[in-house]
Amino acid sequence: MADAFISYAKKDKQFASTLADALTTSGCTVWWDRDIEHGKYFDRVIEREIQSATVVIVVWSIAGRESDWCRAEAAAALEQSKLLPISIQQARPPMRFMHLHTGDLSDWEGDTSAEAFQLLCRDLRGYGIKFDNMPTQSISVGKSDVLSKPHMVLPRFIVGLAGLAALFVAATIVVPAALRIFNIPNCLTYPDAYRNAWHVFKREGQFWREYPLDGGPAMFEFKEAGRTREFIELLNLTERPQYKGLEKTMIVRLPVCGGAAKVSMGITQDNWESLPEVCPIRVNRNILDVCTPPDPL
Repeated sequence: MADAFISYAKKDKQFASTLADALTTSGCTVWWDRDIEHGKYFDRVIEREIQSATVVIVVWSIAGRESDWCRAEAAAALEQSKLLPISIQQARPPMRFMHLHTGDLSDWEGDTSAEAFQLLCRDLRGYGIKFDNMPTQSISVGKSDVLSKPHMVLPRFIVGLAGLAALFVAATIVVPAALRIFNIPNCLTYPDAYRNAWHVFKREGQFWREYPLDGGPAMFEFKEAGRTREFIELLNLTERPQYKGLEKTMIVRLPVCGGAAKVSMGITQDNWESLPEVCPIRVNRNILDVCTPPDPL
């Protein structure tokens, strides 16, 4: 079992090799597809190695963004809460992964003492990975904020007021702006299930399914068509004769942080109709409701 699995596009093989060598030299065990034995079914090997690895490092590059394998491996790691994305060539992650913090190694050339690599190792330590051959190093993130001259020390109450003012600005201006810039929902996460007064929408692997609230088999099946910081869009996959073929273009929008869902049918997707309010829920944790939808009339 390796500490880290490296997912990369074939065009970035040289970078992946450099990264694997640097991590291995530092005491982290690494698996990447160079280690696949001849005659093995590589898709099964990759699936097994992702399952057994402590963390999956996906390399988002210009080629990596377009790689179906990188996207599939990243999605599998995300579902297992073990995805650690990095970027090279100043590439932005695909839309589905934009809400995750992504380390920038665009200027890294293999130096294990470089700050970018040290930051990556710090994140790996957060998964419990130990680096036997490299001592933990402090990372400078800016100039010291300790005043150099005693006569410049401000009274404590002024410092306290300044701190409160900074917190207020951060809460009302900086944080909302940062969430918008990095396309992060206001509730900071994308839930895997929603409920309204009658039904439950639940993500299961690559699909979403709609169940009766009181139990029973799935009524409808959807494929996720995309997500923004406001909505998760689901494409209907279930035949619904009453819509006379239009159900093939049906899109359901679930508000990420809760609220009125919407539905639209037709190629243009111009007309959106409101559906009952939905609320995000956390599954497999005793069904803890984040909000409570209104009772049915």
